[in-house]
Amino acid sequence: MRKSTVLVVDDEAVIRRAVARVLQSNADYEVLEAEDGVDAQAILRSRPVDVVITDVLMPRLDGFGLLAWAQEHCPGPAWLILSGLDTFSGAVKALKLGAFDFVAKPFASIEVVEKSVRNALAQKRLEAEGERLRRELEASNAALRRHVKNLEEAYGLLRAQARTIEQDFGRAERIQRALLPQRVAPVRELSFEVLYRPSHLVGGDFYGIEHFTDDRVAVYVVDAAGHGVSAAMLSVLLKQRIAPGAVDSPRSPSEVLSSLNNDLFAECNASGLFVTTAYVLIDTKRRIAMIASAGHTPVLHVRPNGDYGSIGRTGPALGLSLDASYDERTIELHAGDRLLLYTDGLTHGIGDRSELERRLADEIVRAEAPPESGILRGLVAGLAARPNDGPSGDDVTLLLMRIGDESARSHIDNADEPAARSDRGGGGPAVLESGTFGDATWIAVKGIGTWVHSASLHDVCTDALGSGRRIIFDFGECVSLDSTFLGTIHHVVCAAGSDVNRVLLVRVPDAVRRLFEELDMHQVLARIAADSPQRPDSMTPLAELRDPRSRELILHGHELLASLSAENERQFGDVIRALRSPDGESP
Repeated sequence: MRKSTVLVVDDEAVIRRAVARVLQSNADYEVLEAEDGVDAQAILRSRPVDVVITDVLMPRLDGFGLLAWAQEHCPGPAWLILSGLDTFSGAVKALKLGAFDFVAKPFASIEVVEKSVRNALAQKRLEAEGERLRRELEASNAALRRHVKNLEEAYGLLRAQARTIEQDFGRAERIQRALLPQRVAPVRELSFEVLYRPSHLVGGDFYGIEHFTDDRVAVYVVDAAGHGVSAAMLSVLLKQRIAPGAVDSPRSPSEVLSSLNNDLFAECNASGLFVTTAYVLIDTKRRIAMIASAGHTPVLHVRPNGDYGSIGRTGPALGLSLDASYDERTIELHAGDRLLLYTDGLTHGIGDRSELERRLADEIVRAEAPPESGILRGLVAGLAARPNDGPSGDDVTLLLMRIGDESARSHIDNADEPAARSDRGGGGPAVLESGTFGDATWIAVKGIGTWVHSASLHDVCTDALGSGRRIIFDFGECVSLDSTFLGTIHHVVCAAGSDVNRVLLVRVPDAVRRLFEELDMHQVLARIAADSPQRPDSMTPLAELRDPRSRELILHGHELLASLSAENERQFGDVIRALRSPDGESP
């Protein structure tokens, strides 16, 4: 530690040496002496000094003159004035010139001077610390101003990118919507009403109406696991792969689904996704409907008197297992019967599916108006009006067919205008919590597990498996799961390999188990444990994650699809060229 330098200036040698001797007894001080102001000037010019103790009356240059000179040429030291002029005016003058203290001579004890020196040094240290803090504050403020400027620039860039992404999604939405049926060719004694609502601008739901003859038509509704770009690309791929058959010889629903499953298996298996589909072939002349369902929500058959039945899955979801087989159900149709196909976005928040089917049947029977008046929009709005019921943030598609009404006209509502999406309802919030206990990462699913948590869930599970930890899913407070969440769990189980103990499912309600069973998720079902291990004492909520997809991601998805086959390249060529062009239009 550097010693403090003290300069004693006095023409009276006895006093000068007495003060110097007392100060030299302190090992922290280096003491210098000067006989008058001129000698003191020479010392102050040659080296740094912390404190100057000076007399006032001295030959050649007095103490006040020395102090005034030092304020201009050597402002660093603290000054103590010693004077036999014990007057108030002398003290005032000294303080005005910048002195720290004024000590009158003769002093009762030399310790008075030593105490004043200590106080002066303490003051200098405080001033030095204050100056250091001031400089640091100025530097911090300058850095903060730079950061604010950078943040403002980044915010401006993000806003510009957000506008670009929104425009790109708008273009992608128009492209996807253009692939949907825009009108329905007349079919004898059969009318249609369709309501299509993606949760994003682009979505994983899709539907089709394939017209064969005046009395034969195939209809299907598709729900690809996931949301946004990946689900939209998968549904578009299914649209290109579906093969209903020739006009004079339509393929049976079971044949169509079996063929689709094998066509999509490689793509679904690589990405961890799957697709549910309900496919119906209707012959109005024979008054029959042949139905096959690949893990999809049941097809609802409503009779004019309010009686109803449902046709559930007849095989696993598409893309889960190669060479899967699909059964087929045939039902008789009568005048006034209605068939409703819908995706699982309609079911979130309703744990009892039989209750949903009863409510749907009641609403359909009460709606005596023709399809063009908007039966389905009123139906969805009615469900959404009930607390915690009805459509949530998932895609929703409904396709209603009415048999035996020659006067009814078909009506398609593909949400051509953004404002049309306002009839989407809201479901109760879901909560995901994560914690650790021993070698396991716990994930508790409360409420309805949906796509908004799937990215966070995937990240947590990937980290756990990568670090060699087990994963335990607790579904004790779970009501339902959407297709994205189901697909994420399926992906995690597959990533864990053949060791069933690496991923366990505990406290699985019957409603959730049925979802796994309906999709033939056998690997997931094999992980359901009878007993629940000890849970962590504390759990942390997982954040929702809604990632915006850029134009480049949409383009990349199309390019991946196009790379799979020459047929895909032909089908998606126009879309890719449109996305590559600067203005989003085909060059």
